[in-house]
Amino acid sequence: MLVVLVIVLDIVLIIMFIHMYLNVNELCRRQERIEALLRSIAGADVETSEVGDSYEGYVVPDEVRRRVKEYWDAGVESKAETVLRSATGMPHDIARDYLKRL
Repeated sequence: MLVVLVIVLDIVLIIMFIHMYLNVNELCRRQERIEALLRSIAGADVETSEVGDSYEGYVVPDEVRRRVKEYWDAGVESKAETVLRSATGMPHDIARDYLKRL
């Protein structure tokens, strides 16, 4: 009887830890979206045509956009994302969305 109780408690704890992990992961994604929104609001008065392309509050310089597009068109998607993220500080999901719209 004690063994069954321990197994049930272990299963409940595993489910709780998985649930907590998913909630923390979602909170991190929301925080990144809010930061991007705040950056876009703060940088709304900046003229982006002179600086480069603007996406979700992140400014992508023309030179970086050109290099990223070359990598993306060549099929080296991971390198394109790495260059984009290192140059702009974009989180993973926003960088992927930007690359899909190129």
